[in-house]
Amino acid sequence: MTLKSRNRFLLAFIIAASMLFIFSAVRLGLSIYKNTIYIPESLARPFSFSMPQTILFSRNFYATSAGILFFLLYSIVVTIFLLVHFEKTQSIEVIYFMAFVTGCLFEGTRIFVPIESFWNKTSIVLALIGRIVITGRIAVSLGLLFSVIFNETEQRQYVERNFIILFIIAITIGQIYPISTVEILSTFMVQIGKEMLFSIFQYTLMCATLIIILHEGIINHVEKLSKEVIGFIMIIIGHNILCKSDCYMLLALGSAVLSIGSVIYLKYLHAQYLWK
Repeated sequence: MTLKSRNRFLLAFIIAASMLFIFSAVRLGLSIYKNTIYIPESLARPFSFSMPQTILFSRNFYATSAGILFFLLYSIVVTIFLLVHFEKTQSIEVIYFMAFVTGCLFEGTRIFVPIESFWNKTSIVLALIGRIVITGRIAVSLGLLFSVIFNETEQRQYVERNFIILFIIAITIGQIYPISTVEILSTFMVQIGKEMLFSIFQYTLMCATLIIILHEGIINHVEKLSKEVIGFIMIIIGHNILCKSDCYMLLALGSAVLSIGSVIYLKYLHAQYLWK
């Protein structure tokens, strides 16, 4: 992929993501204004532990909606950052990081569940949204993993192929992984079947990525390796918290950790290519 074609891809992504964000925000605002949103009381929270019953930790529709919209806004801002700061930099990691950003964008589809009242357990659209979100979460994990496995110069000619393979894997898992529309979470997401297995798979990919980062950094004597590690860990933690955000505390914590981690990681990456 040439720099020109990559930058065009980033620009097209910014335009598409911006349109989705504006449409979602306006549609949500109108629905709130017209009081047409119905939220079932029986929604389960995505935790195996109880949360304090206070205003900061209690389930809140506005906190959940803000968290979902934040994913959309994040995908726009980060892509603009990549386009501006890596415009003339042939960074392979940028392409794979866009898989992570795309996964964040896919989280935005959850906002249509309350807006369009897709609470019907037989809703095909509800199941489709669930599978889009699962696809995005797999793309998030694989994007970060691929960015450290296939970042060598000789891998440059295989970027498009690897990127396509990444999404073929993510889409395949997203389509075949079991989901249950009987139970809908307070994050406007269907219940993922065998949730423990899904989490183990995600964390295994993340741990593998972290191990590779540490191994390559130590072998190559990479300076400021701690910044890459800290940034990576914060991105993972922030993303995970924001995916489960249904209250103001998790919204604030997740968005802050994800944003700070992304700044640290991308600044480190930019510095590395400037040094090269």
